[in-house]
Amino acid sequence: MREKKLYLYMRDNDYAKRMLKNFSAKNRLDLRVELMTERDGFWESRAGGQSDTMWLTDDIEGEKTDAGEPSSLIILDERTDIKRLKIGYVQRADDIYKDLLEIMDMKSPMQDAGAINDTGGLCVVFAPKGGGENACDALAERSINNGRCIFVSLSEFPVFGGDTYAEGETKHLGELFFRLGGNAKEVISELTIEYGKISRLPGVIHFRDLYDVTREDVAFLAKSLVYESGFENIIILCERMDLLMAVAEFTSRVYLVGSDADYDEIYARYIKYLRVENRENIIEKTVRFTEEI
Repeated sequence: MREKKLYLYMRDNDYAKRMLKNFSAKNRLDLRVELMTERDGFWESRAGGQSDTMWLTDDIEGEKTDAGEPSSLIILDERTDIKRLKIGYVQRADDIYKDLLEIMDMKSPMQDAGAINDTGGLCVVFAPKGGGENACDALAERSINNGRCIFVSLSEFPVFGGDTYAEGETKHLGELFFRLGGNAKEVISELTIEYGKISRLPGVIHFRDLYDVTREDVAFLAKSLVYESGFENIIILCERMDLLMAVAEFTSRVYLVGSDADYDEIYARYIKYLRVENRENIIEKTVRFTEEI
C-alpha cells in the first residue's frame, strides 16, 4: 500500500499539536502527517504539487483554494462537507480523523476487520495476567466455519493447544520481524505452521525477542496479516499494553481476559491506562471474554 502524506497547519499551534498527537496515535503506517508551524511555509509547500499528498488547515484567508479544480486542500470549517473537502471542527477528534480518511480515500482498517465471532477479521485477546490461551483456543475453534484462521502469540511463554512453541521448532517470531519488511505475504506464508485445522506463526525462542521489536514492527505485522495474509480470521494474543496499542487500530474487538477475582481491578486499571494514552477508541472495542461470547 502506497504511503500518503498530510501537511498540517492550524492558526492555534497548540490545537495543531493535539491534532497531530491524535492522528499519530492511530498507528497508520500508510499515512505520514507533518506539522508545519509557519503559515508561509505551509502554503509554499503546495507549489508544484506532490502526488499522494494533501494539506489540512483552518487558515485560507487570501489564499487560492483551487475552486473548481481537483483539490489537494482540506479545510477545517464549521460543518463537514466531504465532497467539498471540508471537515467540521465541532466534533470529536476521532470523527475528524474518520472524515479525513474518507476525503483522502483511505479505507479504515476497521472496515475490513470485523469481530471474529461475526464476520471474521482480526481480534486481539488481551491477557495482562496471563491465561489467554484458553480464550484463543475457543475463538480459533469457533472460527473454523468462517474461513481460514491464523494465531499469533506475542507472549514471552507462547503456548497453543497445550504445546509450548519453542520445543523442537526451528522457526521463530524474531525471524519473522527481521524479514517482514520485504514481501510480507511471502514471509508470512513461509513461516506459517499448520496446526490441525488452525494455522499459527511461530513464537519467540527467547523473551528478549519481544523487547527488541518496536511498536511500529508489531503494527506492521497486524496490518500485513489483515491485508496480505489471505486468512479470514486472525487471532493475536497480547499480554503487554504497548503491544495491544500497536495492533488495536486493525481490530474491531479486544477480548479482555481476567479471573472473577481479578477482573474488576484489571478492567479499572486498563481503562485508566488507555485514557492517559488518549486511546479511548480501544475501550469501545473491548469486551470481557466469556465462553458465551
